Amino acid sequence: MNPVGPEPPREAPPRATGTSSTTVVWIVVASLFGLLLVCGVGGAVGFFAYKRSAAGLSSAGSSLTGAATTRSFTSRDGIVSMVAPTSWKPIGGDDVSAAVDLGISSAAEDVLVFNVNESVGDFENELALGAYADIVKNLYRENMKATFRGTETIELAGYPAVRFPFEGSYGGIRLRGFLFALKSPKSFHHLVVATVPSDFDRLIGTGLGVVATMRIVTPNRAIPSPAPPASRL
Repeated sequence: MNPVGPEPPREAPPRATGTSSTTVVWIVVASLFGLLLVCGVGGAVGFFAYKRSAAGLSSAGSSLTGAATTRSFTSRDGIVSMVAPTSWKPIGGDDVSAAVDLGISSAAEDVLVFNVNESVGDFENELALGAYADIVKNLYRENMKATFRGTETIELAGYPAVRFPFEGSYGGIRLRGFLFALKSPKSFHHLVVATVPSDFDRLIGTGLGVVATMRIVTPNRAIPSPAPPASRL
C-alpha cells in the first residue's frame, strides 16, 4: 500500500504569476460541482435499476488535529470530518451541488477538496468497493473526459481505499488531481482533490494532507448490540 499524502496539511507557498487564485478556484468549483449536479453517482445508479502504515497515517492525523493552526470541517450529513489549515474555508450556498456533502478550499482559493457520501443500501447486490470505484470513474470519463493513471491501494480513515491520479477537463478548463473511493460499514465515499495543472506541484501536497486526515464519524459505524444485563443471584 502507498500513503495517502506526504505530510500533514500546511499552507502552500503563494502563487507566483498568471491567473488570479480566485479565478482558478471558481473554475475548479464550477467544473467539479457542475459535474456532480449532472451526474451524482447515486442518481446514475438509479437510472440504471502514500499508506505509510495504519499507525503512520494515524500519527500524521493526530499531529495535525492537535495543532493550533488547523480547524476541523464536518460534512453536512455528519458522516465525515477532515482537518485543514485554519485559513481554509467551506464552499457553501449555491456553489455546492446537493450531491456534495463537504467542499472546502484553500485560503488562496486555488485548491479544492470535496467529499460525497452515499448509503450502501442504495446500491444493489452488496456492491464491492472496486465496482463502486468503477462507477465513479466512468462518470468522470463520460462527463469530464477524465483519464486515470493506474490504481493505488491505500488505507484511508481506517478502511481499505483506492486512489486514482486523474487528469480531465470541463468547460474547456483542464484539471489535475486525485480521486479516492472507500467503503465504510454503512456508506460509500468518494473524494476529489484537484487544481489546475500549473498549480499541481505547488498545491497537491497540501490537498493530499487534508484528505489524509479524513475520519468517519461514529454514527456511521455499525453499532454493536448492548450487552444483556448481568443476572442477579
